[in-house]
Amino acid sequence: NSTSTSFGGSFSTMQTGCLTGGVKRSSGANVLSNVSENWSKVRDDGLPNTDWLICGFLEGSKTDVTTLFIGGGGVEALSNALKPNTPAYGGFRLRSNGRFVTFFHVGDETTSSLLKGRVCLYKQAVFNIFQGSDCEVTVLPNVTTEYDVMMQLMDKIPSTKHTGHMKRRPQEQTVARPAAAGAVKPAPRNHNFQPNSASVAKTTTTSSVRKKPMYYPYESLKNISDSSPLPSGVDPCHREQSLTAQEFIQVFGVDQPTFAKLPKWKQNQLKKNVHLF
Repeated sequence: NSTSTSFGGSFSTMQTGCLTGGVKRSSGANVLSNVSENWSKVRDDGLPNTDWLICGFLEGSKTDVTTLFIGGGGVEALSNALKPNTPAYGGFRLRSNGRFVTFFHVGDETTSSLLKGRVCLYKQAVFNIFQGSDCEVTVLPNVTTEYDVMMQLMDKIPSTKHTGHMKRRPQEQTVARPAAAGAVKPAPRNHNFQPNSASVAKTTTTSSVRKKPMYYPYESLKNISDSSPLPSGVDPCHREQSLTAQEFIQVFGVDQPTFAKLPKWKQNQLKKNVHLF
């Protein structure tokens, strides 16, 4: 069961930067002391029914970060406790191997861009409180399971490949087979071949003519199960590619290059969360 908590006390986190000449300055985040206290409970082996923590902004504050929920039941219970449009930070213990990891939820398409920017700015300051965690993983509201997290850890922490129950399929070996009787052998490649000017011109013309990307507003791309209502030129399997760079960040909380580096399954989870899948 998860319970809401609220405690007094706080401390400001500090950070350095090139614009400050290396002098420490306040990050702007005021992390209440109950966050650190409750993280200690999550890490306490004597409290097996407390294995996750969610924290976020104190109601009515733009800088105070407090505990929102603390509970047990694994990442599935944590995922169900997350609110899609409410940004949150947190951490939890994996039941399969006892590792501690952190997560960051930026919100969804209804979350204001100003709030998304603020929670991104304070992220590292809050994560400094979660001592003893191995890495950051993605947790989405109502969908993430421990299996999903273990798959992420296999890419982030090589040692987890041997501690989990999942094994990757070995690559099949390619066996050379003799050619069938009467088969026509391919002609040898002519390495001295020089293309004539006509073929070069044709290739250059074809490669230089590219369609300009078409961008459409998010509202015209989401919640569509059939590809027919989609605007012309939109790939139904990759509707996110038809968003402008600015709106892409507002919807997903990350830019397009960062999104492209994510594993395919994580991209699909994020697209489901914003109704573009």
